Amino acid sequence: MRNPKKTVRSAEETARLVVEWNRSEMTRREYCEHHGLAVTTFDYYRRRAREQRRPKSVRLVPVNIASPSVQAKSDTGGFTLVLVNGRRIEGGWGVGEEDLARLLRVAERG
Repeated sequence: MRNPKKTVRSAEETARLVVEWNRSEMTRREYCEHHGLAVTTFDYYRRRAREQRRPKSVRLVPVNIASPSVQAKSDTGGFTLVLVNGRRIEGGWGVGEEDLARLLRVAERG
């Protein structure tokens, strides 16, 4: 009978196992036997790796639009984002989509 000793692997190690298997020419069963893994455990590692690659869902927040005289801070126009905690973020419309998305993610965490 097998020893039910449980092996704890880090997220990095499980991700590495999945990448190595993808590069190998082995079946899942062969790879698992070679590395002493249960196929069901390896399938869990594969699911977790797939979920980590998936983009996170976007959470929408309510927005109040201020009057243009309050909103525009310069001659070129722009925006002011006022967070629930009172913090303000001011910027111009020349901000790229990726930069704005990153700014919102950071603001939501703060």
